[in-house]
Amino acid sequence: LKLQFLYLIGGVRCPAGMPRGKGRRPQTSEANTGAGKRAQPLVEPEPEAGSSSSSSDEEDNDLPLAVANGFGVLNDAKKLAAAKKDGQKRRAASKKKQAKAQAPPCDTDFDYILVVDFECTCEKNDNDYPHEIIEFPVVVIDCKAMKVTEKWRQYVRPVKNPTLTAFCKDLTKITQAQVDASQVLSHVLQDLHVWLHKAGLLDEGVTFAFATDGPWDFREFYFNHAVVQQRAVGVHYPYFDHWIDVRRAFFHATGNGGNLKSMLRYFKLPFIGQPHSGLDDSFNIAQVLLAVLKAGARVDVNSRVDDETAQFMRNNLKPIPSPAE
Repeated sequence: LKLQFLYLIGGVRCPAGMPRGKGRRPQTSEANTGAGKRAQPLVEPEPEAGSSSSSSDEEDNDLPLAVANGFGVLNDAKKLAAAKKDGQKRRAASKKKQAKAQAPPCDTDFDYILVVDFECTCEKNDNDYPHEIIEFPVVVIDCKAMKVTEKWRQYVRPVKNPTLTAFCKDLTKITQAQVDASQVLSHVLQDLHVWLHKAGLLDEGVTFAFATDGPWDFREFYFNHAVVQQRAVGVHYPYFDHWIDVRRAFFHATGNGGNLKSMLRYFKLPFIGQPHSGLDDSFNIAQVLLAVLKAGARVDVNSRVDDETAQFMRNNLKPIPSPAE
C-alpha cells in the first residue's frame, strides 16, 4: 500500500507486479486544469545523457532504494550532486599535489648554489675609486629542496681607504664602527673557507657554484681590485674561478635583460629587505635564480676568470690551505 501511495502522489513508476489500482488516472498539473480545459499529465523528466532509459522489469526493480527515502528523494539528489562536485574538486587538488610532488628536480649540475653580492668602498661620481670589499655575504640555495637554506656574512675592514666616505655609509648603511671591528679580507676568506668545510659543502661528492648579479662582483671587485691591484688576497681559492652570472641565466631563460629590480618584477616577486645591503641583495638574487630554475630553465656556469688573472694567481698566490691550517 505504501508503494501504491507513493506511486499515486509522487509520479514514481510502479514496480513490476504491483497493481496500479482501478479507476486511477495519472497525477495532473493544476496549472493546466481549468474550466473547459482537459487536465494534462505531468511530464516526467528525460533521463540524463549516458543514463539508461529502459523500462524493463529488471531496471524497475532498482526503484525501491529511492522509494524507501519517501519524500526525501529530491533532497538526497541534491546532496549526491553536491558530494559529486566536492569529490571532483578533491580529486583535482590531489592530482595537482601529486604532480607537484613528482616535478623533476631543477636543471643544474650543482647540489648547491651560493649567491654573493659584495658591498665595497666607494665615492659619488668617481668610477676610478679603489674599491675594497667591506661586506662579504653568502646565501645558499639547496637545489634539491629548491629553497634558501643557509646565510653567512662578515664585514671586512678596508686597508687602502680605511675611513668610509659619507656617500658609502649612506648608500650601504654600513657604519665605520662595523668595519673597524672586522678582519681584513684575507682573514675573512679563511673564515669563509672554514665555514664551507663545516657546512659540508667541501665534502667529497658535493658540488656547488657561486652566483652573482652580473660580472662585476668577481671580475672587478674580487679579481681586478682585491687580487691583482691591492694584493689583498694571498691564497688561491679555486671555487671563485668560475661562477653563474644570474643576469645571463635570466636572459637565456626569458629573452629579457635587466637589473635585479626588473628581474624581480618579471617574476612578480617583491624586493625583501634593504637595497645595497649585501646580504639582502644576495637573498633577492637567490629568489630570481630560484624562479629561473622553477621555470624549468637550465642553469650552468657561464662566467670565468680571464686567462691573464688566472696566470697571475698561479704565479703569486699560495695553494688553498686545509681547514687544519
